[in-house]
Amino acid sequence: MRVPDWFGYHARARPDVDFLRAHGVGVSYAAADAWTDRFGQALIARGCAIGDRAAWLSGITPEMGMMFLSMAKAGVAPVMLIRHLAAREW
Repeated sequence: MRVPDWFGYHARARPDVDFLRAHGVGVSYAAADAWTDRFGQALIARGCAIGDRAAWLSGITPEMGMMFLSMAKAGVAPVMLIRHLAAREW
């Protein structure tokens, strides 16, 4: 099963359940589904096509998972460039 298919199943089955929770803030499956659809469509509108690779630089954050899912939904291969944070930056 592909990641977008797995996610879509859970988003339909339990839209109000938290998909992601960090720092005391939760994002429901429904909200994550809408956000990742919008971002995936933005990638396509900017010229990304199925099979393309797209990279972004990020620390290890909750948003990183949302970006990964957006790219997978658009058929774009995510290339994650991780910025390692010093302990004081957490």
